[in-house]
Amino acid sequence: MHYNELSYFEKVEGVPARICYHYTSIYALFEIVKNRTFWLTNLKSSNDKKELQLTFSDYCKKVKKIQEVNKKGDVGFCDFIGQLLSGGERFSSEITKLRKAITDAYALSLVGKKDNLLHWNSYAEKGTGVCIAFNVNALDVYVERMVLSMFGNNLLSRGNVVYGETSCLETIEKMLKHYYDMYQNDEEAKQLWQRTDSMGYVTLWIVYDQAKNFAKHESFFDESEYRLFFAPYSIKETKHVINSLKNDLSQELMTNITKHFNDFIRTLEIEKKNFCLVRDEIRSYHKLHLGEIWGQGVIPEIIVGPKM
Repeated sequence: MHYNELSYFEKVEGVPARICYHYTSIYALFEIVKNRTFWLTNLKSSNDKKELQLTFSDYCKKVKKIQEVNKKGDVGFCDFIGQLLSGGERFSSEITKLRKAITDAYALSLVGKKDNLLHWNSYAEKGTGVCIAFNVNALDVYVERMVLSMFGNNLLSRGNVVYGETSCLETIEKMLKHYYDMYQNDEEAKQLWQRTDSMGYVTLWIVYDQAKNFAKHESFFDESEYRLFFAPYSIKETKHVINSLKNDLSQELMTNITKHFNDFIRTLEIEKKNFCLVRDEIRSYHKLHLGEIWGQGVIPEIIVGPKM
């Protein structure tokens, strides 16, 4: 059994497949397969010009609203939110550094539907291109093999794009509850939370970063986009977060975390900004090289032309 086959990912490494689809041209398919690399393109070329406009102060107001709504329910969850907001205030200078570091944002746009006529017409040269099945959970295999835990996962965010105010609030609440449960039930995460004073602001920022990067106007709801997101500043940000833990972790553990993260960046070939010409317009992009896990476990299927 090959290490990079879908069945190996699922049965041996315990990572179930999550198949999404990328619509593109025949030429782009050739380049993707030849180089074992996808392109993360600049979101400045997005069809929604209001993307990435959620400010940190507006986000905190949403978090307080979620806390208020849950006051009569889960007291522990409300206290957790209070600790996050308190951490954001106590480490406001660190938050300011992170906000100033924000630069351009890049993404690989996918969709959950295998044969989507809207995407065939818009992104696959009016149906003459291809639809590439992409197992996005293969990235979990990559992160686990690199022994990266939460630091690798936070570099490349992924998930469904949310459309409109209500969906944005629901998504923020869901992510906050995820971290609340993780710090309650995962022993390693619990120790980090108890021993590391900065985890409050770090968690608050991580949820903000995710919410900001996946929100679009409700008028684009029909796209049903699933996004693989990357912001160049996240490399520096993650290194900063890792470094902030140096007083709480052993030197050996710090050395290992730093080494594995740097190896991860190097093998992905993601750090360098590249440029290409698209319809008489120069656009920037970053590579996502998946050579370490490339195979049927990453791309289980390629569809040529619409079948509907």
